[in-house]
Amino acid sequence: MADQEVVKLGPRNDSVLYLQKDGHLRQAGFYEAALAGSLKLDKVLISAMVERWRPETHTFHMPFRECTTTLQDVAVHLGLPIDRNPVTGVTWCDWSELVEDLLGVVPPASAIKGGGLKLVWLGAQFNFHNLAGADPIQIMYAARAYILRLIDTFLKFKRTE
Repeated sequence: MADQEVVKLGPRNDSVLYLQKDGHLRQAGFYEAALAGSLKLDKVLISAMVERWRPETHTFHMPFRECTTTLQDVAVHLGLPIDRNPVTGVTWCDWSELVEDLLGVVPPASAIKGGGLKLVWLGAQFNFHNLAGADPIQIMYAARAYILRLIDTFLKFKRTE
């Protein structure tokens, strides 16, 4: 299958997944998304789908009818819950304090841009190599950091399509 390419999603070292069996990733609803791990891409199929995509209507024009990808499709494929409250609105908070509360480290001002955290800094803080002897709090922080990196990976993957 020369037309298939394997794309690895997530961090280079995914040992955090093995430490989480039924833990933080599953509780957050990201365990199945993390297990997506690698995808086999069929270049011929992707080319055929690109030819049928109509950006003005956000649909695929197939011989049998128009099709579109829905939020439910994404939820089913990635195992993400979509039946909870949405995250919307304006947020006013001290981002450094929020990061410290959720990840256990205080980011330098250079690591925060507007309402976002630079993932280069996040990757440097949580490299997932030394979690075997970590305490439960450190594992929780690492799982949260991993979820942020996982979301970023899916967003980057989507932007490159």
